Amino acid sequence: MVFLATERRLVGITDTLSHGFYEERIVVMTYRLVCGRFLTRDPNEAGRNWLRYCGQNPVGRCDYRGSDYVVIVAPRNGIGTGTHVSIGIGRDPSRTPDSWYGFYPSDPDEGGSSSSRSSSSSSSSGIGSRGRGFVRMGDRPTDSQLEHCRAEYRVVDKPTADKMRNQLLGAAKDSRQGKSPHSYDLEKYNCTDWVIDLLRQYFPNDGINFDHIAHPSKPKSLVDVLGENEHWAGGLPWVRENN
Repeated sequence: MVFLATERRLVGITDTLSHGFYEERIVVMTYRLVCGRFLTRDPNEAGRNWLRYCGQNPVGRCDYRGSDYVVIVAPRNGIGTGTHVSIGIGRDPSRTPDSWYGFYPSDPDEGGSSSSRSSSSSSSSGIGSRGRGFVRMGDRPTDSQLEHCRAEYRVVDKPTADKMRNQLLGAAKDSRQGKSPHSYDLEKYNCTDWVIDLLRQYFPNDGINFDHIAHPSKPKSLVDVLGENEHWAGGLPWVRENN
Protein backbone atom coordinates (compact mmCIF):
# COMPACT_ATOMS: atom_id res chain seq x y z
CA MET A 1 0.00 0.00 0.00
CA VAL A 2 1.28 3.49 -0.80
CA PHE A 3 0.38 6.99 0.35
CA LEU A 4 1.24 10.34 -1.18
CA ALA A 5 3.11 12.90 0.89
CA THR A 6 4.36 16.40 0.17
CA GLU A 7 8.06 17.11 0.48
CA ARG A 8 8.83 20.77 1.21
CA ARG A 9 12.27 22.36 0.82
CA LEU A 10 13.02 25.95 1.83
CA VAL A 11 14.54 27.83 -1.09
CA GLY A 12 14.13 31.49 -0.06
CA ILE A 13 13.05 33.87 2.68
CA THR A 14 10.16 36.31 2.61
CA ASP A 15 8.43 38.51 5.17
CA THR A 16 5.06 36.79 4.93
CA LEU A 17 3.51 34.67 7.68
CA SER A 18 4.95 31.46 6.25
CA HIS A 19 8.32 33.28 6.20
CA GLY A 20 9.70 31.24 3.33
CA PHE A 21 9.39 30.12 -0.28
CA TYR A 22 9.03 26.36 -0.48
CA GLU A 23 9.68 24.00 -3.33
CA GLU A 24 7.18 21.15 -3.16
CA ARG A 25 6.97 17.79 -4.83
CA ILE A 26 4.79 14.74 -4.28
CA VAL A 27 6.58 11.64 -3.01
CA VAL A 28 5.33 8.12 -2.43
CA MET A 29 5.49 6.63 1.08
CA THR A 30 5.25 2.84 1.14
CA TYR A 31 3.19 1.34 3.97
CA ARG A 32 3.34 -2.34 4.94
CA LEU A 33 0.04 -3.65 6.29
CA VAL A 34 1.56 -6.76 7.89
CA CYS A 35 3.68 -4.83 10.39
CA GLY A 36 1.61 -1.66 10.34
CA ARG A 37 4.56 0.61 9.56
CA PHE A 38 5.85 2.86 6.82
CA LEU A 39 8.92 1.61 4.98
CA THR A 40 9.65 5.08 3.58
CA ARG A 41 10.77 7.75 5.99
CA ASP A 42 8.97 11.08 6.35
CA PRO A 43 10.32 13.38 3.58
CA ASN A 44 10.11 16.34 5.99
CA GLU A 45 12.09 14.44 8.67
CA ALA A 46 9.77 15.70 11.39
CA GLY A 47 10.20 14.49 14.96
CA ARG A 48 12.39 11.63 16.16
CA ASN A 49 10.67 8.81 14.28
CA TRP A 50 10.83 9.51 10.54
CA LEU A 51 8.87 6.34 9.75
CA ARG A 52 5.84 7.77 11.51
CA TYR A 53 3.29 9.81 9.55
CA CYS A 54 0.20 11.65 10.82
CA GLY A 55 0.31 10.04 14.24
CA GLN A 56 0.20 6.54 12.71
CA ASN A 57 -3.23 7.33 11.29
CA PRO A 58 -2.65 7.94 7.55
CA VAL A 59 -6.22 7.01 6.62
CA GLY A 60 -7.99 9.39 8.98
CA ARG A 61 -5.45 12.23 8.89
CA CYS A 62 -3.26 14.03 6.39
CA ASP A 63 -0.38 16.50 6.52
CA TYR A 64 -0.84 19.12 3.82
CA ARG A 65 1.69 21.71 4.98
CA GLY A 66 4.44 19.87 6.84
CA SER A 67 4.18 22.45 9.63
CA ASP A 68 2.41 23.15 12.94
CA TYR A 69 1.35 26.39 14.57
CA VAL A 70 1.59 28.11 17.96
CA VAL A 71 -1.24 30.33 19.18
CA ILE A 72 -1.39 32.79 22.07
CA VAL A 73 -4.96 33.26 23.36
CA ALA A 74 -6.00 35.89 25.91
CA PRO A 75 -9.66 35.28 26.87
CA ARG A 76 -11.68 37.67 28.98
CA ASN A 77 -12.96 36.71 32.46
CA GLY A 78 -9.83 34.94 33.63
CA ILE A 79 -8.53 34.49 37.13
CA GLY A 80 -7.54 37.33 39.45
CA THR A 81 -7.40 40.58 37.48
CA GLY A 82 -9.99 39.34 34.99
CA THR A 83 -7.64 38.13 32.26
CA HIS A 84 -5.45 35.12 31.55
CA VAL A 85 -3.23 33.98 28.68
CA SER A 86 -2.84 30.43 27.37
CA ILE A 87 -0.50 28.98 24.78
CA GLY A 88 -1.71 26.33 22.33
CA ILE A 89 0.15 24.14 19.85
CA GLY A 90 -1.79 22.61 16.98
CA ARG A 91 -1.54 20.91 13.60
CA ASP A 92 -4.10 22.81 11.56
CA PRO A 93 -4.95 26.51 12.18
CA SER A 94 -8.52 25.85 11.07
CA ARG A 95 -8.99 23.71 14.19
CA THR A 96 -8.33 24.32 17.87
CA PRO A 97 -4.90 23.14 19.11
CA ASP A 98 -4.47 19.67 20.56
CA SER A 99 -2.09 20.93 23.29
CA TRP A 100 -2.81 23.79 25.73
CA TYR A 101 -0.74 25.16 28.63
CA GLY A 102 -1.01 27.99 31.15
CA PHE A 103 0.83 29.31 34.20
CA TYR A 104 -0.85 29.76 37.60
CA PRO A 105 0.11 30.52 41.23
CA SER A 106 -0.99 26.98 42.17
CA ASP A 107 -2.97 24.08 40.73
CA PRO A 108 -6.29 25.64 39.57
CA ASP A 109 -7.95 22.21 39.62
CA GLU A 110 -7.39 21.65 43.35
CA GLY A 111 -10.53 22.01 45.41
CA GLY A 112 -12.90 22.70 42.56
CA SER A 113 -13.92 22.14 38.98
CA SER A 114 -12.28 23.68 35.93
CA SER A 115 -15.21 26.08 35.68
CA SER A 116 -13.63 28.09 38.50
CA ARG A 117 -11.06 29.31 35.98
CA SER A 118 -13.66 31.56 34.38
CA SER A 119 -14.20 33.56 37.56
CA SER A 120 -13.12 37.20 37.52
CA SER A 121 -12.43 37.16 41.25
CA SER A 122 -9.38 35.57 42.80
CA SER A 123 -11.23 35.02 46.05
CA SER A 124 -14.10 33.13 44.45
CA SER A 125 -11.74 30.96 42.40
CA GLY A 126 -9.55 30.09 45.35
CA ILE A 127 -6.44 31.19 43.42
CA GLY A 128 -4.24 33.87 44.99
CA SER A 129 -1.97 36.45 43.42
CA ARG A 130 1.21 34.67 44.59
CA GLY A 131 2.34 31.07 44.75
CA ARG A 132 5.06 28.57 43.94
CA GLY A 133 4.01 28.55 40.27
CA PHE A 134 2.16 25.80 38.41
CA VAL A 135 2.19 24.88 34.70
CA ARG A 136 -1.24 23.53 33.83
CA MET A 137 -1.65 21.09 30.95
CA GLY A 138 -5.03 21.18 29.18
CA ASP A 139 -5.45 24.92 29.73
CA ARG A 140 -7.88 25.28 26.83
CA PRO A 141 -10.14 28.33 27.05
CA THR A 142 -13.84 27.54 27.27
CA ASP A 143 -16.04 28.01 24.21
CA SER A 144 -17.58 31.13 25.76
CA GLN A 145 -14.10 32.54 26.42
CA LEU A 146 -13.11 31.93 22.81
CA GLU A 147 -16.03 34.12 21.78
CA HIS A 148 -14.58 37.03 23.76
CA CYS A 149 -10.83 36.97 23.40
CA ARG A 150 -7.74 38.10 21.54
CA ALA A 151 -5.55 35.61 19.70
CA GLU A 152 -2.43 35.65 17.53
CA TYR A 153 -0.77 32.64 15.91
CA ARG A 154 2.44 31.74 14.12
CA VAL A 155 3.31 28.89 11.75
CA VAL A 156 6.32 26.87 12.96
CA ASP A 157 8.20 23.83 11.71
CA LYS A 158 7.36 20.48 13.28
CA PRO A 159 10.70 19.95 15.09
CA THR A 160 10.25 23.29 16.87
CA ALA A 161 6.64 22.51 17.76
CA ASP A 162 7.59 19.05 19.05
CA LYS A 163 10.41 20.50 21.15
CA MET A 164 8.04 23.04 22.67
CA ARG A 165 5.43 20.37 23.37
CA ASN A 166 7.99 18.18 25.13
CA GLN A 167 9.29 21.08 27.21
CA LEU A 168 5.80 22.17 28.31
CA LEU A 169 4.74 18.60 29.01
CA GLY A 170 7.80 18.14 31.19
CA ALA A 171 7.09 21.39 33.03
CA ALA A 172 3.48 20.31 33.67
CA LYS A 173 4.63 16.94 35.03
CA ASP A 174 7.18 18.65 37.28
CA SER A 175 4.44 20.94 38.59
CA ARG A 176 2.37 17.92 39.57
CA GLN A 177 5.37 16.68 41.55
CA GLY A 178 5.78 19.97 43.37
CA LYS A 179 8.61 21.31 41.21
CA SER A 180 8.06 24.77 39.78
CA PRO A 181 9.87 26.44 36.86
CA HIS A 182 9.32 29.85 38.47
CA SER A 183 7.43 31.32 41.40
CA TYR A 184 4.24 33.22 40.51
CA ASP A 185 3.70 36.84 41.47
CA LEU A 186 0.88 38.77 39.85
CA GLU A 187 2.88 42.02 39.94
CA LYS A 188 6.34 40.63 39.02
CA TYR A 189 6.03 37.30 37.17
CA ASN A 190 2.59 36.16 36.02
CA CYS A 191 1.11 34.05 33.21
CA THR A 192 2.00 36.69 30.61
CA ASP A 193 5.65 36.86 31.72
CA TRP A 194 5.83 33.06 31.52
CA VAL A 195 4.58 33.07 27.92
CA ILE A 196 6.98 35.91 27.05
CA ASP A 197 9.90 33.79 28.29
CA LEU A 198 8.79 30.95 26.00
CA LEU A 199 8.53 33.28 23.01
CA ARG A 200 11.98 34.72 23.71
CA GLN A 201 13.37 31.19 23.85
CA TYR A 202 11.79 29.81 20.68
CA PHE A 203 11.43 32.88 18.46
CA PRO A 204 14.42 35.14 19.23
CA ASN A 205 14.67 36.29 15.61
CA ASP A 206 11.06 37.44 15.25
CA GLY A 207 11.93 40.92 16.45
CA ILE A 208 9.01 41.03 18.92
CA ASN A 209 9.18 44.29 20.87
CA PHE A 210 8.50 43.05 24.40
CA ASP A 211 9.80 46.37 25.77
CA HIS A 212 6.44 47.89 24.84
CA ILE A 213 4.73 45.72 27.47
CA ALA A 214 4.46 47.65 30.73
CA HIS A 215 4.67 45.95 34.12
CA PRO A 216 2.79 44.25 35.54
CA SER A 217 2.49 42.39 32.24
CA LYS A 218 -1.03 41.95 30.89
CA PRO A 219 -2.31 39.39 28.32
CA LYS A 220 -3.91 42.07 26.13
CA SER A 221 -0.60 43.94 25.89
CA LEU A 222 1.13 40.76 24.76
CA VAL A 223 -1.32 39.96 21.95
CA ASP A 224 -1.25 43.62 20.88
CA VAL A 225 2.55 43.42 20.47
CA LEU A 226 2.30 40.11 18.60
CA GLY A 227 -0.34 41.62 16.33
CA GLU A 228 2.18 44.26 15.22
CA ASN A 229 4.79 41.63 14.33
CA GLU A 230 5.08 40.37 10.74
CA HIS A 231 5.51 36.74 11.77
CA TRP A 232 2.24 36.61 13.73
CA ALA A 233 -1.36 36.93 12.55
CA GLY A 234 -4.93 36.79 13.79
CA GLY A 235 -8.11 35.74 12.05
CA LEU A 236 -8.37 32.15 13.28
CA PRO A 237 -11.76 30.73 12.27
CA TRP A 238 -12.49 29.24 15.72
CA VAL A 239 -11.84 32.52 17.55
CA ARG A 240 -14.23 35.47 17.71
CA GLU A 241 -11.91 38.43 18.17
CA ASN A 242 -12.99 40.95 20.80
CA ASN A 243 -10.92 44.08 21.35
